[in-house]
Amino acid sequence: MEPNNSPAEYILYKRRWFILGSLAMLNLSNNALWISYSAVADVTAEYFKITADEVDLLGTISFMVGIPMCLVAAYITNTFGLKTGIYAGSVLTLLGGGVRALSTLPGLNTYISLNWQYYLSLAGQALTGMGNPFAVSLPTKVSQNWFGEKERIVATGVLAMSLPLGIVLGQGCSPIFVRTASDVPVMNLVWFGPAVLTQILVVFAVTSSNPPTPACLSSKLALEAEKKTTFKDYLIILKTMMCNIPFLVLFLVIGGAVGFFNAFSTQLSQLMCSRGYDNISSGIAGSLLLGTGFVGATASGILVEKYGYIEEISKVFYGIAGIWGILIAEFMRKPDSQVSL
Repeated sequence: MEPNNSPAEYILYKRRWFILGSLAMLNLSNNALWISYSAVADVTAEYFKITADEVDLLGTISFMVGIPMCLVAAYITNTFGLKTGIYAGSVLTLLGGGVRALSTLPGLNTYISLNWQYYLSLAGQALTGMGNPFAVSLPTKVSQNWFGEKERIVATGVLAMSLPLGIVLGQGCSPIFVRTASDVPVMNLVWFGPAVLTQILVVFAVTSSNPPTPACLSSKLALEAEKKTTFKDYLIILKTMMCNIPFLVLFLVIGGAVGFFNAFSTQLSQLMCSRGYDNISSGIAGSLLLGTGFVGATASGILVEKYGYIEEISKVFYGIAGIWGILIAEFMRKPDSQVSL
């Protein structure tokens, strides 16, 4: 586009892979923390001596605080850049995991009543939920600004898959080692570990929002177009989005799919246990849901890349998901249907 621009102007820095790993770990650790209590709902209820509704709150509090934080995270990321956004997400996740771990820490928990342990865990879940929107809003900035055009699909794919991988680990692995109420403190320490590792990676890897030199021409143009968003500009952007009918349709459709998935994930253990299935079975069911999601994401991505028809392919995949969602709900009403589930 510009004759005086030579390829020598574009440099790929090795640090990009560490930044990618930091954000992937943030997604993984945040979502493993979020889902872990719901994955062993009956054991959690037994440990804290609480009702099913109070166990549900441990999972849903993340969304209650996460929805308004989405608006805050988008504004902070656009105004202050990648570095500020990833630090905000990692610190909130670290604090959330730390509060959870301290609330049930062996030795210390003997001096804290079960009520206070529960409320501290609830506060930890809320902090983790506040960190999630930062992790979700950053992948495109990392792939756009730090990676070349040929690497961008791989970078975006790795970051996109890190989120469900965290849920698979939290939902699929927690029931394996959390069998009794006494295992809950161990679970909190186990899932605090990835949050600590994430913060270490972020401190050493993420030292700037953008590379000193653009990774490619599109990266250069994107960096040149970047400007700090004032709060007034941000409100105008939100107003424009809320008046855009195609956006609102996508907002409702994708929001409905995400809502179904999150409700399903947080309630899966309780739904299956009420019909005689154990936590390991519910963990396998939840992991299969995400595991086959990887296959579906890959298949739909390849089809769209090769043939286009993104609308038609989306409708087919949504239709398949809707039919099987209804069938799963039907199977869950009956015991001894493990294979069908």
